[in-house]
Order: sequence, then structure tokens, then C-alpha cells
Amino acid sequence: LNGGQIGMNRNMVKNGAMAIAQRGTGALTVSNSGSNYQVDTWRGRANGGGQFSMQQITDDAPAGTGLYYSTKLQVTTADTSLASGDYYEFIHYIEGYDFQRTAFGTSGAKDLTLSFYVKCNATGTFTGAVGNVGNNRGFGFNYSISSANTWSRVVIPIPGDTTGTWNKGDSVGIKIIFSLGIGSNFATANPNTWAAAEIMGTTSGYNLMGSTSNYIYFTGIQLEEGTEATPFEHVHYSEVLSQCHRYYWQVNDNKYRRVGGYKRSDSNVHWEIESPVPMRIAPSPTLSDGGIFTDFNSNFGSTQSSPQISEWDVATGKGLFLLSSNYAPTHVFIPSWEGYQLQLSAEF
Repeated sequence: LNGGQIGMNRNMVKNGAMAIAQRGTGALTVSNSGSNYQVDTWRGRANGGGQFSMQQITDDAPAGTGLYYSTKLQVTTADTSLASGDYYEFIHYIEGYDFQRTAFGTSGAKDLTLSFYVKCNATGTFTGAVGNVGNNRGFGFNYSISSANTWSRVVIPIPGDTTGTWNKGDSVGIKIIFSLGIGSNFATANPNTWAAAEIMGTTSGYNLMGSTSNYIYFTGIQLEEGTEATPFEHVHYSEVLSQCHRYYWQVNDNKYRRVGGYKRSDSNVHWEIESPVPMRIAPSPTLSDGGIFTDFNSNFGSTQSSPQISEWDVATGKGLFLLSSNYAPTHVFIPSWEGYQLQLSAEF
């Protein structure tokens, strides 16, 4: 990067190069339930009888772009006849704080340009959309894939929306949707036009969910102000990781020993906790391995469960973490908590 590029941050998309996958690089199955994040800040959503997987792929990206990772979406259970309320989508939420500068919903709304790289085993007309968190403003678009299994770059101009309500805070500012198959309830017959509706694409989009042979890859996704699609903005890996930590981070087994908890008169134990960066909201904790309490020498033989955040300061990313333990003593300090696995999520 040259000096003029560093720190520009024109791209509102987080992890558009698909470089961060804190949850692992295996394939995650997306069905009707669950938040379905695998590659950080990118969510799979499904409503219907079909399923697809999403996975970070290494060293499969368009040559000469400096991109190294992509996300592969593979149909695992087909939906050949989409019902009106069905949808299958690969979606990214841009936080309202980062979307403020677009002035959407005012007379000064700025034009945007969405660009991305895509590769698919199928050819034809594909579709997607952008929309607001209230699901009452939507803009459907089409793009063409003319050569199978070949990377191509797509550029979508998006005129500024002068109407509607667009969040400018810590909720969703704008949604970017890539459709794998949508029912008529969410498809517009008028591409490239703002509408007062929840839109996930157009009626002319290809139903990728029609066969388990189908797959599609995305990378280099960028949303920026203006009518020109500039080259993908590469930023330092540490910056992208910090952006992702605002929404999710985890402690893996035997990677971090937490020291100095306090056991109350009941089963609750409190620990001070600090996120790598201030998170969007107080995170929701998941304890996938309760670990053990020790005195740095002997094992207390305890069982930990039911994680909660009991206090949280959003501005500093600090708070108190509470969990339940069957360790018998009360009103004592716990010297060490080891071997646990904890996930903290502030994803949308």
C-alpha cells in the first residue's frame, strides 16, 4: 500500500476480502435456524426446505487482485420449487455508525457503488439487493455470469435513497444481500429502482438452490460512495481483525488462562473481562467448554455453565462476566480458570 491509500477506509464492508474466519474454516450448514455466521460478519440465511453450506476457501481468488480468500456457498439440500415466502441468501450488515456519511433518507443522499468478484459453476442472470433494517426500503439488482467457473468482477451502481428511514446508530445501517434463491414475496420485477418493500432480489434471478451440484464463490466485496468502482481497498490484516472483533471474538481451549475470579455465596462466579476492541453492544456469551478451576497446581474438580454478562461498558469494552459453578466454597477468590472455550458475539 502507498501512503495515500493507508487509512482511507472508503469501503464500508467489513471483511470484504473474506480474510477472517475466527470460527474456523470448516463448512457451516445454513438451514432455517441459527445466526449462521462462519466467515466473520457474513451471514447465511434460509427459509424453506433447502440448505446450503458456507466456508472460507484459501487461495481461491481472482488472479492479480491481491485477494487470497473467498467464501464458497454450496447447495447441500435442493429447493427446486420456491414457495412465495422462501429465501436463501448470503448477507452482510453495515452498521449505522459507518453508514451515517451516506445521508440516506435525506435530500442529500449520496450515490453508492457496490463491486465484487464472483465465480459459479452455473451461468445466467443472478440477483441481489440492498435494503434498510426496517425492511421497507429495498433496491434489487441483477448481474450476469456468462462463463462457468471463471472469476468475474461485477459493478452495481446504487442511487442514493432520499426517502425512508435509515439507521445511523449501532443497529443495521444497510443490508447487502446476494440471493441464492428467493420466493415471490421478496422479488421485485423492477430492478435498479428503490421500492417501499423488503426486497432480496428480482424475479429474473437464477435459482441456485435448484440443484446440489450448484455452488458460488464471492470475494473482494466493496461498497463505497460515488459512481465509480475503484480497485478493492486492501487494508492491514490487523485492522480487519479489529473490525471483526467489534462483532465477535472467542477464547479457544488452553489459549488463555483467566486469573482471579470471585465466588459469591451462591453458585455465581464473577470475572473481569475486556474485549479486544469495544464491541457494538454488550456481547452474548456462549460457553462451549466449561473448563476447570485450579489453584495453579491442583484441579478443583468443578463444573462451569450458564455464562452471562452482568455488567458492560460499551464505550470501553469492559465488564463483568458471570458463570455458574458447582465449586463448593463460597466468598472466596478463584485463583485460575483454565481449559475453557468462550465465544462472545455482538453480531446483528
